[in-house]
Amino acid sequence: NVVVRIAEEEREMNPDEEYFVAKIEERAKKIDKDEIYSAVEFKKGDWIVKIRWYAFCPSMTNRRGDRFYKKGDLQWIGCASIVRSVKSKDVIMRWSGRHYRLSKEVNTQIEDYGDLLY
Repeated sequence: NVVVRIAEEEREMNPDEEYFVAKIEERAKKIDKDEIYSAVEFKKGDWIVKIRWYAFCPSMTNRRGDRFYKKGDLQWIGCASIVRSVKSKDVIMRWSGRHYRLSKEVNTQIEDYGDLLY
């Protein structure tokens, strides 16, 4: 799983989110001509990767304070859009029956030490 920063202009639409979570679904590829993927225009030479977004479910809670997600949309994005480091801690989401669970400890690690801003 990969942590992706939230853009300032998206904060109004996503007030509960400090960051987004996505999983890489396919290897990155280099575009050999100007093309449109996922309604976004990419230029020849751009590197893109196919990801699956995970939607945060703020109404889901547990006693530990973990965060819960459900699968969202697939999308091609530019590789430069992905945050590449979260300070030595793997971002792992566990399946917990109906949702994916991100532990409170990993969430704290991301919020405190994650490379969330460019």
